Amino acid sequence: MIGFLTGKKITLKPTHLLMDVNGVGYSIKISLTTFEEISDKEIISLFIHTNVKEDSISLYGFYTEPEKQMFELLISVSGVGPKIALSILSGIRVNDLR
Repeated sequence: MIGFLTGKKITLKPTHLLMDVNGVGYSIKISLTTFEEISDKEIISLFIHTNVKEDSISLYGFYTEPEKQMFELLISVSGVGPKIALSILSGIRVNDLR
């Protein structure tokens, strides 16, 4: 599993980052909170949650480890998937949610 990545920003949108790590492009879903933190940086380090399903592998990136931990706590709740958890974290700071 991928747990952490550092690389160069290729493209950045409010919910998506394409990162070049030693010649490999990683497509990473991000929260608006993380977007705000990394928008002015060229070299980015993110904590990664790797979500594996039978038909896909998705990467979710977070600027801080507490944000990643809150994401993992949220997706452990019945009925809350990665998309909903990312939306929650995009609307409220981790400390406020806690």
